[in-house]
Formats: sequence, C-alpha cells, structure tokens
Amino acid sequence: MTVYRQHEKPEDDVRNAVEQIAGEMQREFGFDYSWNQNRLHFQRIGVSGHIALNPGSVEVKIQKSFFIPVSDSHLKSKVEEYMDKYL
Repeated sequence: MTVYRQHEKPEDDVRNAVEQIAGEMQREFGFDYSWNQNRLHFQRIGVSGHIALNPGSVEVKIQKSFFIPVSDSHLKSKVEEYMDKYL
C-alpha cells in the first residue's frame, strides 16, 4: 500500500512532521523506526515500510502480512489521518 502527500514546507519542517507521524504509528501499532538519510524505516512483526521525504512530497509505503489482524483500509486511513494532522 502506498500513500502520497504533496507539500510546500521546508525540509526541516517536513522531517519534524514525519517524526511526529512515526511517533503516532509507534504508539498506535507498536512500530519501531529509524532514519536512513531522508527515509524513515518502520517495522514490527508482520508489517514493514518506509516514509520517504522527496522534494515537494512525502511517500509512505507499507507491506503487511495477510495474517496481521489490522485491515489495510484501517491502516491506510490512520496514516492519512496522521499526515493530515502533521503535514
């Protein structure tokens, strides 16, 4: 699953916003996360992905095992909610 969001914010502001999004995902879903340059990687058992900071946009990619009890639509709507809140 992939979620894109356009923005016109400075890179530092977007990086801080993505850090806030990752914190929300950690609290809600138990993800661990770490940065590798302009990409924040997150994971937990059965779910992994990244949030990429691109000029003018943010891309969230999530891979989820079929056996994880969280639905794709719920996970996507939560990511969109966090993006609306922080971006």
